[in-house]
Amino acid sequence: MRLTFLLITSFLFLYTATANAQEGFRKMKDVEGFKQKLSNITKVTETIQCNFVQEKQLSFMKEK
Repeated sequence: MRLTFLLITSFLFLYTATANAQEGFRKMKDVEGFKQKLSNITKVTETIQCNFVQEKQLSFMKEK
């Protein structure tokens, strides 16, 4: 009984999560143009730069 309830609940949660993920989708009109622009940008790009701080939290330590 418990397993059945858990399976049904999990299924409903996953189903609603995937159903909401598709809102706002529009089909691309110019796919070939997009591919060409992407190809041009990737040929010119040599490096990518980003600022971020990596933090690691361990369960046995108080601070990150």
